[in-house]
Amino acid sequence: MTDTPLPASPVPTTTPVVTDLHNPVDDALQHVDALIPRLLDAMQMPGMTVSVHRNNKPLLHKAYGVRTLALPLDDPANALKTSTMFDLCSITKHFTAAAIGVLVHQGKLNWTDKVALHLPEFALPDALASRECTVLDILSHRTGIESGDGLWSGTTRNASAAFHMFDAFPHMTMAGGFRDAFHYSNNMFAVATVLIERVSGTAYPDFVTDHLLDPLGISAIWCSEEARAHDQVAQPHDVDDSLTMPEFLDRHVWGDRKIDVEGVVAADPPTTVDEGLERAKAIHRHMGPIRAFSEDSRDGAGTGFLFTSADDMVKWTACLLNGGKSPVGVQVVYDLDVIAKVHNVDEYESKPGETATMRTIGYGLGLEILQHGEYEVLSHSGGMPGYVLFMHVIPGANLTIFTAENQTFCSLSDRIVSLILESLLPLTRPDAYHPTPLSVTRTLAKAKLGSLRRQVTALTKLFGPTPPAPSATPLVPKGVALEDLAGVYKHPAFGYVTIVLDDLASGPLAPRLRYVSAPGTMQDIYVPLFPRAADAVTGALAVPDGEARFVLWPDANVTFRPAKAQEVTKAAPAAKRVKGRAWTDRVRYDLDLGYVGGPAQVYVRVD
Repeated sequence: MTDTPLPASPVPTTTPVVTDLHNPVDDALQHVDALIPRLLDAMQMPGMTVSVHRNNKPLLHKAYGVRTLALPLDDPANALKTSTMFDLCSITKHFTAAAIGVLVHQGKLNWTDKVALHLPEFALPDALASRECTVLDILSHRTGIESGDGLWSGTTRNASAAFHMFDAFPHMTMAGGFRDAFHYSNNMFAVATVLIERVSGTAYPDFVTDHLLDPLGISAIWCSEEARAHDQVAQPHDVDDSLTMPEFLDRHVWGDRKIDVEGVVAADPPTTVDEGLERAKAIHRHMGPIRAFSEDSRDGAGTGFLFTSADDMVKWTACLLNGGKSPVGVQVVYDLDVIAKVHNVDEYESKPGETATMRTIGYGLGLEILQHGEYEVLSHSGGMPGYVLFMHVIPGANLTIFTAENQTFCSLSDRIVSLILESLLPLTRPDAYHPTPLSVTRTLAKAKLGSLRRQVTALTKLFGPTPPAPSATPLVPKGVALEDLAGVYKHPAFGYVTIVLDDLASGPLAPRLRYVSAPGTMQDIYVPLFPRAADAVTGALAVPDGEARFVLWPDANVTFRPAKAQEVTKAAPAAKRVKGRAWTDRVRYDLDLGYVGGPAQVYVRVD
């Protein structure tokens, strides 16, 4: 195989740091402040902001690094600032719950109102849930419906002008029983967005701005489409985002530049901070800017489309510490005791791990309720491709922490927050974990691998440890004709998928199928080269006779199953050839799209 080098992302060697002179770093956090630029440098990360306030006074409020790796790292205009805006992602859900609180205060609805009372078109796959689901249920992730994030990205549903999510809900699946489990659902916060607009008669961004942001002097923009035209927004980044499957194999599985994944994992832990940082820096990942997640659906605004800055999040968290009031005593957030109350306790019984300093108690309304020692923590994270954020409010210590990163592949926030808490609120129980700069850098190299180890292991089993010989033939299951798989398939909730056979493709992975799920979202489906037993990651090839499973990516596979009902009927048996090649009977298939950790989505052949 010809080795075509990919453009390497810059590896920062000197990370620019912007320090607000009027916000000196507290002595207790000087070591954290000094470590952060070194962590960014070792991990090839563009930047982050860290804000720690106690008694409304800044202990650490700084921005590190740059807005984008696409511009010079030493360009002052590219330096990240505490005024730079980030996509809050799912932290927006907390604002959505607070907006509902305003409507409750205005007497326009109640927390226990049935959703269908205000939105008659609301229906779920379960009749009981459809009838009994309340405002509290949709805000606490206890409806039981599957996540169904395909409604918002990568399907023909979200690309259709005629689509509305209420049409899709009845055709989705229940991931659990109504009110008996925690099942995170962006879609239910989209329902809350519609509810706010329907009851208030005001567009969701305007309602939130008028009632929650303006009273606190918070500046915001809404959705990534607005953010692209804004010169003070942190640009999202990720690793290996642009690599196709052949490029990934060439770089990480077959190529002589591949990372010694198993060597990194098996190595003895570093004994110093410097050694931990150096090991991580020696692993080069292809990091670069990516296109932000499309946020052009008005119904999705309340799920995670709010952009604001660290400077303004400080104002919001101070309001929460002040019982929901502004600095001048104006009530902004109503029913905070309801919002910050545990309404869903499922799956929160696990004990903290070795490196955990906070354990989860339950989920409130757009808030996660955690425990750190004797303190209750009101928290929420946010994440979309290219962004990772955390908000922690600790009323008992009058302490707030907010972190924002403009990259996805390996967050540093957990490590940094653990050092901050150890410095300000150390745990006192005998078995408590006490993080140190050494402990948080000891596993950096493994963390930098991210999902690479799992992907390399899976793809090595699928395609072999070395490039295939030119004569290698893709392993198509016996009796399956690739041309029979090409066609149009439909899921009642997620829309259409088109499978195209590219039998003229060249290279070691040809022929290939192309999977088209929405305009601009064509992906290649690859036929494995080597037979093997069932794999824990993809399960590829471990299928019954007559079925065919192909690789969409290490975390996803596409399975074709003979349709349950063949639509072609024959009045009389067809005559068989006596001489020559027998005609091949055509087989009609349905398609299952499967992701690791999630239910398969069944698409029925419709053409």
